[in-house]
Amino acid sequence: MNNDQNTLSRGAWIRIILPVVLIGCSSASELKHPAYPTYFRNIRTILVMPPEFDVYQQVGDGSVVRRDDYSQTARSDILKALNQSLANKHLQVRIAGDEFLQETETTSLQALFRAVHHSIQLHTQGPQYFPSKLQSFDYELGSVTELLEESAADALILVLGHQTVSKDQPKSWISIAVVEPQGRVIWYNVVAATTDSGTHFSQEAPNLVNQALNAFSGEAL
Repeated sequence: MNNDQNTLSRGAWIRIILPVVLIGCSSASELKHPAYPTYFRNIRTILVMPPEFDVYQQVGDGSVVRRDDYSQTARSDILKALNQSLANKHLQVRIAGDEFLQETETTSLQALFRAVHHSIQLHTQGPQYFPSKLQSFDYELGSVTELLEESAADALILVLGHQTVSKDQPKSWISIAVVEPQGRVIWYNVVAATTDSGTHFSQEAPNLVNQALNAFSGEAL
């Protein structure tokens, strides 16, 4: 393990989680595009992108070390939770793999979602708060029409998250966005927890997925 790449100071750890912790402990923040009910009615099949979720563990000196093994397990469990939760809503699920996209395309979409997630948090939770963004939720990633056509899907799901395994300061959050073919984010939710749920680390991410997607339905706000 490369300590320079995989170890964070206490201050860097705080900066990673701060944008979501501002929402509150064990909280959810759901946002919908004004035309969400119409978009939702047209969704039959959803393409799920590989989740970007990293797990860190606090060690004795207070630094936080990235655990690649934990992260891989959590990502796999997130996919299982997404598949089950969406299937329970009578939606067909396709997992994006090599047959649908190149690694560079995955990286590009993940980078776009990171930027959009940050912007949503900044403008709807602060510190650069814009009430209009809550009144008319409208964010875009850019067209994903070709990708969805190739995978015979109607919408795309992107997942971003972070978990810190710590006895003293456990923290975790997960952000999920549903994107229509033209690239509009039609539904977004982020769930954060700053208390020990009492579950094994690999159960925390799926629990957050289920909490986040619980509100994903055809009902308007």
